[in-house]
Amino acid sequence: MRFIIATFGNNYTGFLLALLYSIKKNAPTAQVAVLWESIDEEKINPIKKIFSEFDFIKTNYNFGKNKAKRIASKTILWEHAAKQYAGENLCFLDVDILITKDITHFFDELYFNIGFTYKDEHYPLNTGVLLSDGSNKGINFFTSWKQKTMEIINDEILFAQANNTSLPYGAADQMSLFNMLKYQKENDQYNIFLLGNDTCFKGIPCRMLNETNSTSISFDTHIIHYKGVWQDVLIKGMNFSRYRTKKDSWEMYIYFLTQYKEAIEYMNKTLHTNYRADFFNIRIPAYMNKRTLQENSVLYIFHFIRNAFDRLLFLVSRKLKIS
Repeated sequence: MRFIIATFGNNYTGFLLALLYSIKKNAPTAQVAVLWESIDEEKINPIKKIFSEFDFIKTNYNFGKNKAKRIASKTILWEHAAKQYAGENLCFLDVDILITKDITHFFDELYFNIGFTYKDEHYPLNTGVLLSDGSNKGINFFTSWKQKTMEIINDEILFAQANNTSLPYGAADQMSLFNMLKYQKENDQYNIFLLGNDTCFKGIPCRMLNETNSTSISFDTHIIHYKGVWQDVLIKGMNFSRYRTKKDSWEMYIYFLTQYKEAIEYMNKTLHTNYRADFFNIRIPAYMNKRTLQENSVLYIFHFIRNAFDRLLFLVSRKLKIS
């Protein structure tokens, strides 16, 4: 089984480091391929050195120069990988993810050409994790998915629908998958005719294979997805939000910082270097002890007030510019 990870730009190098470390630690028999682009050598090279057993493939799609390609970059890179690693069981991952345990048994116990994750929420599908059996049917899905996603991005009306918060999509790539499946929440098995073949899709609950909510890490949790507000918290050091509260998020927050801290320590020990957490764009806030990750509640109050004040200044300045 092979994990496929695609990443673009410097901002997510800390997420990449933590994800690769979590695979090495928690799914040690898995192979990995990282498709990367537009990352500074000083950031990608140390990561490549400590994970030399993994494949690192530099691509040249120039996403930054083309808005449509940039939005659809995941579907483009994942199609690339599906073709390159044909015949293998593949798990495609967004980079803002951690693996908590081996997932091989999903391939052994379930039948599918494509596995997707779902949840009983307003946006029922999340494409941060997809599974493929590596067959031609699986490859054809990624080709069709990319094409249909590009069609949405290049159509002003469809693109507006994809990002309309009243509709059940959340993004162009999720809208294209939703429409391909003709998704219905009572179904977790679909047979879809794609490019001349019946293709089997199997839905797997997000709580097992793509936990996007702030909640406790349970026995069923195999993959945690640090999406949305998580990135403001982890990259920018900002406050939690009313939708992703500190109380609900704390266990997952400490879990991420622990994995990331261990990854930095592993890198420094292996390479005889002295990298700090912020070099790879993950911020351990001042209210936490950098060594023990223990919270200082008094410092947290100052942190919270300062973040709230900065947020207020931002909103006021934006309103003044608009007016």
